[in-house]
Amino acid sequence: MKPTKTTERRGKGKAAREDAVEALFREAYPLAIRSAKFRSRAFPQYDDIGHDDLVQEVLIAVWIALSRFDPARAGLRTFVERVSANAIVTSLRRRRATKRMPNYRPVSAPQLLVNVELRLDIQRAFRGISKRDQEIAFMLRAEDTPSDIARVLTTSRTSVYESIKRLRLALRELGLAD
Repeated sequence: MKPTKTTERRGKGKAAREDAVEALFREAYPLAIRSAKFRSRAFPQYDDIGHDDLVQEVLIAVWIALSRFDPARAGLRTFVERVSANAIVTSLRRRRATKRMPNYRPVSAPQLLVNVELRLDIQRAFRGISKRDQEIAFMLRAEDTPSDIARVLTTSRTSVYESIKRLRLALRELGLAD
């Protein structure tokens, strides 16, 4: 085989390994297809995912894993079966996993509009206050205590309470607080 510019740049050793993996994939391809189709049919509750998608994920996993294949440890068929089983289980777990978002609740459209308007009103109220007071308002929103805020900002609790008074006054001026 005549070396191309690509193989010259990559180096002969790396190109040879890639060629070996490609040849091995050609040999493993029918085994992977058979294994993936057989294993994906074992999960009829996941018909909505699409068995073709699972087959594709198995083929990708086999392609990636073939660089680690050692014929001294296992036969190609056994290796492909293990990779196929792991890829399908991983894919199904990933699809079944729930997102870990604390305090997530769906919001209706009218409630979303109210939330947006409230945020805009609060931003309007806080435009006239100092950056330091805005920073304290943000920290209060994050549920930090005045003591924590004083410690983080290296100031006294009294100055934090004075800032809270100014924040309340700004909100009252727009009718957002009692």
